[in-house]
Amino acid sequence: APVTFDVVSVKPAQPDPATAFYWRSTGDGFSATTTVQNLIQNAWDFVVEDQIVNLPGWAKSDKFEIAAKMDPEAYAAFRKLSDEEQDRRWNRMMQAILADRFHMQSHESRVLPAYALVLAKGGPKLKPSSAQGGGWSTGRGRITGHRMRLSDLADLLSHALARIVVDQTSLKGNYDISLTWTPDDERGLPDSGPSLFTALQDQLGLRLQTTKAPVASLIVDHIEKPSAN
Repeated sequence: APVTFDVVSVKPAQPDPATAFYWRSTGDGFSATTTVQNLIQNAWDFVVEDQIVNLPGWAKSDKFEIAAKMDPEAYAAFRKLSDEEQDRRWNRMMQAILADRFHMQSHESRVLPAYALVLAKGGPKLKPSSAQGGGWSTGRGRITGHRMRLSDLADLLSHALARIVVDQTSLKGNYDISLTWTPDDERGLPDSGPSLFTALQDQLGLRLQTTKAPVASLIVDHIEKPSAN
């Protein structure tokens, strides 16, 4: 089956800093107002910005209106794939947009500073989940979820810390998790709570230790502003 969208439209968004980010899946494609940086993160399932290296400033700041759609035959074949195969195919189709319209050339892999999520002294304080369905939500200084794997928690912590977190707990279960902390810029205020590092240990019996890890990353060798439709 094709690994490109049948129709792709790319055009600059209004040069207004207040222009909102927007992303909507249409099943057979997507429409978005986004930056190239965000497009790359979606195309490679990257968690933090540090996984993209050598990206020029315009690719981080300029927003583009992008719409893409598969033809009906390709979409019918796509629907027959497993969820995992659909994810892989979708990523390759997103990467094709970057190659075709932004002329991006890149190579992968490097070792990055990271945190390892490990067990704290005294062991975990985790509640095994009995929920039928799973999911999670995040907010400022908050992560809550049901039927979460610790690899899921590590991904959410990566977003909160802007640094890759690698699950090294060796725990394979599903857990109900509630974690609250005070963001660094609110520390020292009256009634402020614990830091994220302290909250992890006190509330979940886990801790973060600094490490370096071979993290999936992309080194951009060449990229251009998009060609006209």
